Amino acid sequence: RLDGLEGQKPMGNEFDAVFEANGPTIEAPPPVEGLLSFSTATDQPLRGSPVLQGNLWYLLAEEQVEYVPFSLYVNGFAFLYEQREISVALSPFSLVRNCKFQEGNATRIKGLKIFKVSLFTQGVSYYYGVKGKSDREAEEERARWVIEISRAVMLVTQSLFPPFHISCTPLGSVPSTQRRLMAGYLAYNDGALTAFVLYCELHPHCNDQAKLAFYENEACEVPVMDIYVTERTVCCEKPGINCCCFCIDCHQFGTRTYAERKLWLRAISNIKVKLQNHAPKPSDDDLRNYRLAIEEHVQSIRSSLKGTTPTDALLRRNPRPPQPQSAELRFRDDNFLEKVDSPSQPKACADWTRLGPEGAPWKMASLGKPLEDFNANVEGIDGRDIAIEIDKPGSAPHDAPDGMLDPVIVDPPHWPAAGDTGASPADVEL
Repeated sequence: RLDGLEGQKPMGNEFDAVFEANGPTIEAPPPVEGLLSFSTATDQPLRGSPVLQGNLWYLLAEEQVEYVPFSLYVNGFAFLYEQREISVALSPFSLVRNCKFQEGNATRIKGLKIFKVSLFTQGVSYYYGVKGKSDREAEEERARWVIEISRAVMLVTQSLFPPFHISCTPLGSVPSTQRRLMAGYLAYNDGALTAFVLYCELHPHCNDQAKLAFYENEACEVPVMDIYVTERTVCCEKPGINCCCFCIDCHQFGTRTYAERKLWLRAISNIKVKLQNHAPKPSDDDLRNYRLAIEEHVQSIRSSLKGTTPTDALLRRNPRPPQPQSAELRFRDDNFLEKVDSPSQPKACADWTRLGPEGAPWKMASLGKPLEDFNANVEGIDGRDIAIEIDKPGSAPHDAPDGMLDPVIVDPPHWPAAGDTGASPADVEL
């Protein structure tokens, strides 16, 4: 069990010689060349022939619904609207969800089984609906589209990752890895239509915080950034069908598989529990037991951690990838945000925040101050203006089409089995 991160967990003999706290360590594998950076722009060419075609109801507003031809490709989708083809390339930071709108006077959407495709880091969502001779037939047709779109997102995501295994063992030649609990590649959204694939290493708690260290690759020789986790850090998954995305505060991440997302979130959650209980710094024996517990869990789910990787990446690789950075802001005593001229690496501090993805502010619970309405353009460290926005509490979601009713969550009346892809009613917004 992964919650065996508790140091008192009894360990079996099968791992006694594997992760001794001061025992042998492994050397770094051949590294990935350079920093893996991919464009998440939606205007990239769609690959090959459509894998699924049909007609869907395209919802633009409550009373504006158009019947459009829709084609799903291995890396995106296209549909025809007003004699113009709209083409959208998917990225790891895309998701698909079933949804239902509140009852109202919208007669044109009655009887439709609706789903949305969300490019959430770009603030864009597309809503579609299907009809059938019966509710069950419409549900099954919607499920077919949703599952196939989620598979396309997963295929795009997995195409960006190099081959790797989750590692719990430090690298003998890299001192900074000696307190590693687990490590593996994660996709990271930098907010500027860029997805970085970074090697992430989880460190244990120490002095009221734990650290996620990010490197250029698994050799761990070129550090990129650190993210610190405190007892108030918000860690949550993105609710979508087979979705592999999660966030830490306003950092957006994607994993190679659904099972890997659960693994990372559970490990971080266990660290947070220790922080909330003000647990002492773990000893070498504690570290050994933590690693053994994680490795035991990894072994039990090994088959679900492996993805099917295409021969090449399904997104365009950036030729000269910049380091993933964001402008840094600080709350002044008068509760206004100001830009910090010398950006630093992220750290656990109660008086600062950084820009997240475009249009998504860092809403940090640790600030201890109420967030005021704030809309401004702030110059990023690369000279670009970055729009940021803080919403009023309880404001309407930005991804609903203009004039549409807010989505509500209900239980799905019918959901077909989806094998081992991780689809479940808990992932579904209807």
